[in-house]
Amino acid sequence: ICFSFFSKQEILNKNFELAVEYVDQGINQLLKTQPTDIELAHAYNLKATALLYAKRSQEAIKIQNMALYIFEKHFLDDHIYITNTLRILAKNYTSVQDYPDAIRIHKKLLAIQKNNPQFVLLRGLAEIYGRIDSLQQADEYFKLCLKYTIKATGGDSYQTSVSYHSYGQFLLEKMHEYSLGEQYLSKSIRIKYRIFNEAAKDIVNPLNILGTYYINSGQIERGLDSLQSSIIIVIKGFNNRDIYVNPDIKDFARQVSIPNTLAWKAYGLYL
Repeated sequence: ICFSFFSKQEILNKNFELAVEYVDQGINQLLKTQPTDIELAHAYNLKATALLYAKRSQEAIKIQNMALYIFEKHFLDDHIYITNTLRILAKNYTSVQDYPDAIRIHKKLLAIQKNNPQFVLLRGLAEIYGRIDSLQQADEYFKLCLKYTIKATGGDSYQTSVSYHSYGQFLLEKMHEYSLGEQYLSKSIRIKYRIFNEAAKDIVNPLNILGTYYINSGQIERGLDSLQSSIIIVIKGFNNRDIYVNPDIKDFARQVSIPNTLAWKAYGLYL
């Protein structure tokens, strides 16, 4: 218990390698006490968490699979220990671009939840298929994701805005279904505006996507207006809607997303 506490504290303190050391010491101590399988599996999951924060993803995945193997020996598939471990594994396989295993784990979870699939899993699976250009399967799962997001959270929720964003971007960039893609991205932005009153930084990305799409499709004024809205959100204290006015360079020097936005704005003005 002490080593678990110290490991979690070091994770909070961002001393990730030290967190791994503490949990290793804890596992060694635990092994001397003839632990139950479940106690050992929980310790493995804690070590996997520390390894992930330490950017040792492959080691984390290996030890997480050890925990999963133990849980699956003792519990039914829908037990929270199993489903939680599977969710984390799905994210980890995706993060290291092991898409076949990521798809396998997502589908395993969805099979467990077949009567009430989680929209987050559907969205994750759709995005993976989009990355590997399995477009028909991606489109199928994006449709299911949107359906179940609205069913679970309502038509004007934050999660619904995220699903509209993901599906809209996919339709624009992968399927070239421009009208529906634009419609879904616009819905995402409108929902977030209602929730956050232009204060949310995650409105920036869909505004930039729409801005570049409008410019590429010859709708220059609409594109520049979207990009200007993006800049206004990112730069605190800058509220000028005039597309010919930019913030002072010192105000955006540390904003990672701004150079790309300004580059597209410059291109739109050039056109």
